Amino acid sequence: MIYRYFVLFIFTIFQITFSQDFWEQTNGPFGGAIISFAISANNDLYVGTTESGVFHSNNDGLNWLPTNNGINSGGWINTLITNSEGHIFAGTDNLGVFRSTNYGKSWISINNGIIHISNPVIALAISSNGHLFLSNGYLFRSTNNGENWIQINNGLNHPVRSLVINSGGYLFAGTESAGIFRSSDEGESWVQCNAGLTTNLVKSLAIDSQGNILAGTYWGDGIFRSTNNGDSWSEISGDLTNKNINIVVVSSNNTLFVGTWGGVFRSGNNGENWIKVNNGLTDSSISALSINKNDCLFAGTFHDGIFRSTDSGENWIQINKGLANTEIRTLAMDSENNIFAGTIGYGVYLTSDDGKTWINRYKGLTDKNVRTITFDINKNIFAGTYSGIYTSTDYGGSWSSKNLGLIHKQVHSLVTDSNGYIFAGTLNGGIYRSTDNGENWSQMNTGLTNTVVYTLAVGSDNYLFAGTSLNGGIFRSTDSGQSWNEINNGLTERDIRAIAINPSNQIFVGTASGVFRSIDNGDNWIAINNGLPVCYMLSLAINSDGKIFAGTYGYGIYCSNDNGENWSTVNTGLDNYDIRALFIDPEDFIFNGTEGSGIYRSKNSTTIIDDEEVSFNDFSLLQNFPNPFNPYTFIHYILNKSEHISIKVYDILGKEVSILVDDIQSVGKHKVTFDVSTLSSGIYFYQLRTADRTETRKMVLSK
Repeated sequence: MIYRYFVLFIFTIFQITFSQDFWEQTNGPFGGAIISFAISANNDLYVGTTESGVFHSNNDGLNWLPTNNGINSGGWINTLITNSEGHIFAGTDNLGVFRSTNYGKSWISINNGIIHISNPVIALAISSNGHLFLSNGYLFRSTNNGENWIQINNGLNHPVRSLVINSGGYLFAGTESAGIFRSSDEGESWVQCNAGLTTNLVKSLAIDSQGNILAGTYWGDGIFRSTNNGDSWSEISGDLTNKNINIVVVSSNNTLFVGTWGGVFRSGNNGENWIKVNNGLTDSSISALSINKNDCLFAGTFHDGIFRSTDSGENWIQINKGLANTEIRTLAMDSENNIFAGTIGYGVYLTSDDGKTWINRYKGLTDKNVRTITFDINKNIFAGTYSGIYTSTDYGGSWSSKNLGLIHKQVHSLVTDSNGYIFAGTLNGGIYRSTDNGENWSQMNTGLTNTVVYTLAVGSDNYLFAGTSLNGGIFRSTDSGQSWNEINNGLTERDIRAIAINPSNQIFVGTASGVFRSIDNGDNWIAINNGLPVCYMLSLAINSDGKIFAGTYGYGIYCSNDNGENWSTVNTGLDNYDIRALFIDPEDFIFNGTEGSGIYRSKNSTTIIDDEEVSFNDFSLLQNFPNPFNPYTFIHYILNKSEHISIKVYDILGKEVSILVDDIQSVGKHKVTFDVSTLSSGIYFYQLRTADRTETRKMVLSK
């Protein structure tokens, strides 16, 4: 009766506790790809990202806040611009253009009249009379602040990559394949003006302080200048060593800066000479540049976020605080409680303080797209990428490739079994195994009829499970990967993206349309989707109480506290619902890695119960979880008053083998961990004793 009451109590409080703010964003990892800047008249800075929309800073980039309310999706913000009234316009990758009239606090879509809205908006310009110009492969003009647009392609039938307007009202368009066009009538008509131009791809246009037009080109042709409204052009690349120009900007004293995939270059003599100015830049892939009215220079990189220079590029400092713009694919913890995050594009990040600080660890990682992480028996780290496997012996400080024998290098999953064998699940190459800590790899596909392996997991009995795609389902190996058997009975969805196994060896798999459970090592499966949406289940995790968490694509995170029979959302405090990774630490705090907003952590342990929500009428000793167990289990108990208690463990002969608690404890719910590394398999009893009460329960250690 007591146990039944407690289960009901747990469910009730679980619902109450989790309905409050559940998540908080960790302090990173910050950075990511920055592809556009805009600076307002009051020097506020706005940046466009590839993952998380728009961010805003009002203190020269010292702090950043997301400003995306009303922008229907995160994703690429290709171009940003502000007008004289402080309105901000954002060109997106597939949603057209948005406008904010309140400094980014909210946005509205302004696409009336624009055709092919799903085309990327890659250029915006504003004339002195406030007219707006936009390119999404086609050219448009708005004379009413974006409320309506008309097409203005007469004479210009080539995709436009860049736009600029000079003080004389001439509109210039840099194209992908036909050089530069000019319009003197706000785009009603266009003429090509390429005299002296040696290339057709013009990625960036700018106006210098003398009114000259600057054109940054690609394919090695460098930078050009026109002093006569585009009638003719002269190359001013001088001794510029990287002539693939992404962006051109000019300071108030006419110093020129260009951003390239090789860093930032500066010229103080109108392009005659150039010097590289990369001191302090940890990423030389410059995808955006901007200068404010105080000649403070900002560089957006494609991997490491934003850098600022106050001395014309001589020195740079990173300014990413609050810029949660990273795509997380995997989370893993080593034996010293260091958490490692694998990202797409930015390598590996490490935190040793539960996410308060994150350190980028990618030296030697030539492929920074890290999809999976595991550890060998010597505590070395292994990272799986689409270029193979890398290993680190110094907490990710340096990496080296370990691919001998690994023919298929697109690695999606890594696991280590109790023998110390490391297994790699690959795309199209099936499964590889290393028995010598990654020095050599051997393909282990006997019986594996589907070689697109997305996920791997190891059960407590050292059985290995492989989840495949393309209708392949689940495979099991009972001999360390020597052979595999298909185990799909009852599995109606066979696109497998996640596997989690609880200590009782119950298996849960996340598929393209829900979750399935097996209680017999995969021989049979049942769907457990009550309360779940029909969508990709990309990650699964189980806490010490047996609560199951499922990370979805587009719907956030769901939780079940009854072994998957029922599910409910736990999304409060979460701003990004595309969940790629879940991880639960030893204290039962859960972390989630998002597609574009970094990492979140639960505010409380997932086993915490709010004592104020219930009246404790009696004390209870609960059944340990997991049971059977190895190498540790958790024992929960409830006290109805503050008093001295003891919890002791006895073997089957009644011999005391451990004292877990011997102290005065307060009213409420408590938990203690029983570590059995020194004990042998068998039946044990644990006993809760107070001055006037005793309760005893049985548990099974299975090694």
